[in-house]
Amino acid sequence: MDGGAGGNGGGGVATGGGSATGGGSAMGGGSATGGGSATGGGSATGGSGTDAGPVMAMTDPPLVISGGGNVLATPKVQLIVYAQDPLLPQIEAALTEFATSTIWAQQTAEYGVGPLTVRPTITIAGAPPATLDDNTGTVTPFESTLAGNLSGANPAWGAADPNTIYLFVLPNGTQINSSGLCCDPSAGFLGYHYEAAVGSMSVPYAVACNCPGFVTPSITALQNVTTTMSHELVEAATDPFYASNPGFGLVDDAHTIWNTASFGGEIGDMCQSLTDANDTPPGATYTIQRSWSNAAALAGTDPCVPVPSADPYFNAYPTLPDRVSILGPGGSPVMTEGVKIAVGQTRTIDVVLKSSGATSGPWNVSVQDLSEYTGATAATQVSLDKTSGRDGDVLHLTIKVLSVDRNIGGEGFVLSSTLGGRNTLWFGAVGQ
Repeated sequence: MDGGAGGNGGGGVATGGGSATGGGSAMGGGSATGGGSATGGGSATGGSGTDAGPVMAMTDPPLVISGGGNVLATPKVQLIVYAQDPLLPQIEAALTEFATSTIWAQQTAEYGVGPLTVRPTITIAGAPPATLDDNTGTVTPFESTLAGNLSGANPAWGAADPNTIYLFVLPNGTQINSSGLCCDPSAGFLGYHYEAAVGSMSVPYAVACNCPGFVTPSITALQNVTTTMSHELVEAATDPFYASNPGFGLVDDAHTIWNTASFGGEIGDMCQSLTDANDTPPGATYTIQRSWSNAAALAGTDPCVPVPSADPYFNAYPTLPDRVSILGPGGSPVMTEGVKIAVGQTRTIDVVLKSSGATSGPWNVSVQDLSEYTGATAATQVSLDKTSGRDGDVLHLTIKVLSVDRNIGGEGFVLSSTLGGRNTLWFGAVGQ
């Protein structure tokens, strides 16, 4: 979901299957070893029906795909921050740690992104404004600031560089108004990235707000900033020219419902709804947000990296026997894996529990209507016959369609698995 200046939203929000916070506060979830397209038997007839038949192996996980645009093979980051921000020294230290650790490569190298270079910080003098208004005109305050300082005979911030991510970090108390305020739980966002025109070229930029108390589970103000920075930087490196030449910014058609459920479909969006999305890796001082790895997903391991523990990966996978039409990110219909149910009808499908090894015990599984999950009125009634299980167990998910969600062009559901502080998600599409 877009946040601020039309940029791709999100950054560090871990809500674990809760309701949407709107704006650029993308919600999403990752999972690996399964695919949503296992065939599970016949279709429902009449008012209800139950799928029967063999449960097939889950082998087609969601993949974030490229629109053919560039990634940053030699990325640099230019921090731009108000000199009065009391977190400035820690923000600089966190950025350096992120760039020089193995985490950056773990999150971005498979997409063709190279090592990250940190340029000397640019500080802005004076008192930070209370609000930066992104609702007036077509050029945002950040874009006009970049154009004014990166162009001309002697640009104040040096010549514009399309391989540099210009990262604005705002202090606590400064809001961005862009069809809602950042840090506003009802319609806000934490940050976004986009591109700015400077002369004849475009440069990528990112914005991070400081939103204490906005994230669930609760994190500190500094963690809020560092998780948002890491989210936006990995996305800006893998999808730097989001509007004009998209890179890795969409989920494959077979799993297009994940674009809606993750509020964007970029590699940061895909993981940030997990309750354990934010992590301080071993040896690190600062907290980052985990991001999606296609390679890990295809290997059947936890796709949200770095992985916070060596515990086995587990998830709940619905059998989706049909091809249904829902709306893709551009608003056009897309044929995707799902389950076909007419409005007013009910159908029951299998949900297979799988883990990569023996878990410490059974894990809990819950289900929620996707429209409700994203902050709208529920379009389905969903329930499970059992709410926990182990590897190999089969639960039964009953779905009654109440209405068509016009934003989805159908309906959807969210399966959430939890065990020992760990959380995994899976999304399924429902169509008519």
